[in-house]
Amino acid sequence: EERARLFHPAVGPLFVGHRALLDGPGHAAAEADDRVLLTCDDDGSVRALANVCTHAMRPLVSDRARVQQSCVTCPYHLWSFRRDGSLIGGPAIALDAAQRNSLALTTFPLRQWRGSLFCGEAVGSAGFGDDLGRIEAAFEALGHADWLDFGDWSLVLSEDEAYDGDW
Repeated sequence: EERARLFHPAVGPLFVGHRALLDGPGHAAAEADDRVLLTCDDDGSVRALANVCTHAMRPLVSDRARVQQSCVTCPYHLWSFRRDGSLIGGPAIALDAAQRNSLALTTFPLRQWRGSLFCGEAVGSAGFGDDLGRIEAAFEALGHADWLDFGDWSLVLSEDEAYDGDW
């Protein structure tokens, strides 16, 4: 049960942020769920990975600001992972290829829609695609289809505020 919660936080679809969060190569914790790590390659491709080091089971990244590095390094034991989630290695470890592959970060299915990023098993389902289509059709019927296009927006400020509540 714990493994399912840690490595599969979203059956989905879960909104994890906007493409503007990753306006270039690097990585950042997802806006909506810090168990998800978003990475962006040099070619602009974005991935959603488990934000948990497979060695120490601790968060890799806690900051939502983009980090412009070619790898993600665990702050606890310095294990490093490529932006695709594959393990590079760590101090004083010798692993063969099979061991490295088994210790790679879990990759979640990711869908980009009009600048928004969604992850989880359900993002590839026909139902989710149909839902997005209905949203687009409704906005088009109102003459406001362009209101859905956040693709060229830039992230200027992001704030979180905690509230006490049992909801």
